[in-house]
Amino acid sequence: KNILEGNKALLEEIDESCEISTFSSSTKAYEYLIKNKVDLIILDINMPKLDGISLIKKLNFDGEVIFLTGYSDFEYAYEANKLKADFLLKIEDENIIKNTIKRKLEIIEENNKKHIEEKKKSLEKVRYEKYYKENLLKLYLSKEITKEDFISHISIKDNNLVFMIKTSRNKDKVTRFDDIQKIKSLVDEKLIDKNALSCMINNHLLFIIMDMYDSYLEEIYNLSEYIYNVLSINVSICYDSNNATIDELPSIFTKIREIINVNQLDDEEYIYPMDRKFVVSDLSLKAKIDKIIEENISDN
Repeated sequence: KNILEGNKALLEEIDESCEISTFSSSTKAYEYLIKNKVDLIILDINMPKLDGISLIKKLNFDGEVIFLTGYSDFEYAYEANKLKADFLLKIEDENIIKNTIKRKLEIIEENNKKHIEEKKKSLEKVRYEKYYKENLLKLYLSKEITKEDFISHISIKDNNLVFMIKTSRNKDKVTRFDDIQKIKSLVDEKLIDKNALSCMINNHLLFIIMDMYDSYLEEIYNLSEYIYNVLSINVSICYDSNNATIDELPSIFTKIREIINVNQLDDEEYIYPMDRKFVVSDLSLKAKIDKIIEENISDN
């Protein structure tokens, strides 16, 4: 117990920001270590039930290790070296022990910095690739690049579910760009396992393609509800349920955009299909559209 308290005090003296856990037995330490990630383990070698060498091997631990022991047996030092661990005797001068711990903490800090940098680079690469693919999709939909150019950079199947999301306008009849950005982030996260690709068309339209599957309609309704629950934004969604091929994407995009833009209703939510005759089949919506057209004709 005195040795544990002494080592803990030594660590706190070196770096008071360290979170330190101490254990009086190797089995208790093992139970903790299989559930918690740590950077540095300082332990004895000769312990009952589970010795220090066996403990590190059993954990398959790849962090920093210091064996602080009363045994100077060469075999122990050899095994510690194989594990890339430091081997110190308890009778060592305190400064030697301190300097060893400091060096280990410096290695940990350097490794953490490298890990953070690698993670940043990885995220930047993912963001770049995602942005690149989204822009390729926009270029293909507007027929600015060929199908060959499109599929040479993007892995996509020939049976796609296609839909477009439109944000409802607010009371001032204005749609905000940040609304569609928030919806895009939410949709991308929600459909991450559906091989979905989305792109913002303008400040109120989001176009999405994804793998077609049996329960797609339920997914669309759930998506609409999810957007409202998280962001409190009503949306209209128009979808094509006919397994769109890559060749058909530009023409479907044009027609589905025409249809969804006819919906001039505010603060209301609609989900409706686009059939291949490009007719709105949702009767309630069609009635609303007919009414708008009729009123416009009467005004003229």
